[in-house]
Amino acid sequence: MYKPWPLSGSPSQWLLLSLLLLSPPLAAEYESMQKLDETLRAANQGVIEAQNNVAMIFRDGLGVPRDYKAALKWYRMAADKGHAEAQYQLGRMHHDGKGTPKDDQEAVKWFRLAAEQGSPEAQFALGEIHRNGQGILDDAKEGVKWLRLAAEQGLAEAQYNLGLALRDGQGTERDEQQAASWIRKAAEQEFPKAQTLLANMLAAGQGVEQDLIQAAMWLQLAVSQGDPSALKKQAQMLKDLTREQLSKARDLADHWIPPSLKKITDTPAKTAGNQPSDPVGSPVPKKVE
Repeated sequence: MYKPWPLSGSPSQWLLLSLLLLSPPLAAEYESMQKLDETLRAANQGVIEAQNNVAMIFRDGLGVPRDYKAALKWYRMAADKGHAEAQYQLGRMHHDGKGTPKDDQEAVKWFRLAAEQGSPEAQFALGEIHRNGQGILDDAKEGVKWLRLAAEQGLAEAQYNLGLALRDGQGTERDEQQAASWIRKAAEQEFPKAQTLLANMLAAGQGVEQDLIQAAMWLQLAVSQGDPSALKKQAQMLKDLTREQLSKARDLADHWIPPSLKKITDTPAKTAGNQPSDPVGSPVPKKVE
């Protein structure tokens, strides 16, 4: 029988218990309740990761009413103990004014702590604040430094913004080839704005060799993701390409696979013969999560 965790008497806990008790007795929901119960128990016992997870539950309203103040409380508990993700999320809540009045200085404080621990999201946020002068003095060069750190960790939006900075020479020396390289990295992660910009650069031969067919391909990919600027640019490009070129571009777009997925599809599947074995020699079954 399901047993609730010890209650402290707070309204949010009583509300959460009521929701759990009123849930339909389905196996999946019962398991979900047990996991939530375990997470809350661990959070109340001071487990940092559990505190971060409880904060996320209240922030996003996962099975409970959304409660930004409760989320802020739990994020602060984990952040004070050095949890990078909690520090970033706490900074985000101060930046956005959720659960607390908007405070850019406090946001910067928490973003910096998380960024120094290597959080790419925090590095990106701190970089943008430096570049836009929010909460601290304008320092485009410092902003680019943090953008680059986030971009090197694979954050698509950071790669795109770093590409813009390099293209325009904002906070760094202008370098169109490097700009195109970073924008391509973001485009290959299916970031629509990067796909549109890469198409424009390919069409103009800006930082890359001019290639109208590749440009049309990237525009088609951006259009398929709903980028309005790509749709406008595509209408213009239709006038510059032959029917054969357009057909080839559409075929390339239809068969394009993101590099991250291509790596997976290109990896040979493991067979029973090359799986780790137990002492008897039979394949070890996969762990059921």
